[in-house]
Amino acid sequence: MSRYMLWGGLAAALLVQALGSVIPFIQALGGAALGCGVFLSARFITHKKLGLADVWYAGFIGAVLGPFWFFPAIMASCVLGIISFAISRNKQIPFIPCMAFASAAVMAAKIVYEKGGT
Repeated sequence: MSRYMLWGGLAAALLVQALGSVIPFIQALGGAALGCGVFLSARFITHKKLGLADVWYAGFIGAVLGPFWFFPAIMASCVLGIISFAISRNKQIPFIPCMAFASAAVMAAKIVYEKGGT
């Protein structure tokens, strides 16, 4: 069920960008491809220890933020994941909440940056 919601969110993000103009759509498409590609590669490298929902959510984040803002969001997600691991000491940590909080913070920074800091 969650994969269909993520696919729908990814399609909606691309559709919203496509309705604006061509350049934001291409950036959103590139961000989605980058997000899915990086996380799909990590999934295969770790022998499927990373879930497919993480892959699709990374694609969604890439489509919303674009390729330039994708990397700060993922780096902040990794920092939050390390903090979560240090606090809980579980072998498995849910990474999507880390990505959600980090992408929201990066989205706020992106808005402030694009408006010129006012």
